[in-house]
This record gives sequence, C-alpha cells and structure tokens, in this order.
Amino acid sequence: LLCHTSRHGCANRYRTRCKTASQLIASGQPRAQPSIMSMSPEPEEDAKNLFDRDAMAHNLNAVDGCRSYLTLFGAVGAGVVGATGLRGLLFFVGTYVLGSVALLTRMRCNPTDYTSESLAKFVISGAPGYALSFVLFWTLAYALVHIY
Repeated sequence: LLCHTSRHGCANRYRTRCKTASQLIASGQPRAQPSIMSMSPEPEEDAKNLFDRDAMAHNLNAVDGCRSYLTLFGAVGAGVVGATGLRGLLFFVGTYVLGSVALLTRMRCNPTDYTSESLAKFVISGAPGYALSFVLFWTLAYALVHIY
C-alpha cells in the first residue's frame, strides 16, 4: 500500500527522497529551497532534505485511505455491537491507535521516510476529522440495527 523509499536515487516513482540535487533537477522537478534554520554547509545533509512531491502525495493519500476505511468499519462495528457513550469513544480510540500502529509498522517506525510529517504529527494529524466520520457512521449503524 505504501511505497518503499530509498536514498539511492529516484528511479522509482514513489520514492520520496532523492540522492542528489542533480538527479532531482534532471527529472524536471524544481528543487525546494531549504529554510534558513536548516541550512548546513555539508552537501550530503542538503541532499537528504529533498523530497519527491508525487511520491509524498501518493503516500499521504494511501495513509488517508487506510484511516478512512478503518474509521468506517470501526464505526459500523461499534454501532452493530451496540457500544454507546464512553464504550463507543474507547472503540474509536482503539481502532485509531491500532491503525496508526499498523501503518507505523509498515513504515518501519519512520514516517519521515514516507511523508514529510514527524512521528507525533503523523499519529495525531487528522484525528478530529476521523472522529467526526466515526460518530456519523457509528450513529447510523446503531440506529439501523438497534432502533429500526
């Protein structure tokens, strides 16, 4: 689902990091300007900060898709089981944590190789949006099974 990254060139479309700036320029993509705080005199360090935007967008879309489907199926499961109140909230937290752990395992606990997000941002980002979707499908499933 997520594409493997490598620091050994840009031959694969979904690799997020490129080996050198010359390879990135040769591929026709503009080189991102480093910030003043991250400037270093070593060219090797500068090459590590280059990302392939297409690969990063693909990986973020794959993560979003995984989390969206997990949220949908978890919410329907909580509704069918009849979880209400705090049990439903714990069901969401459990499915979200389980999904994040599964994604991090797939990324070998290093999301910065696949996305531009740090570990904390990767785990926390988007949780409120997924929680709203969870509540929507949770109440729908609960109403269809237990009320009607």
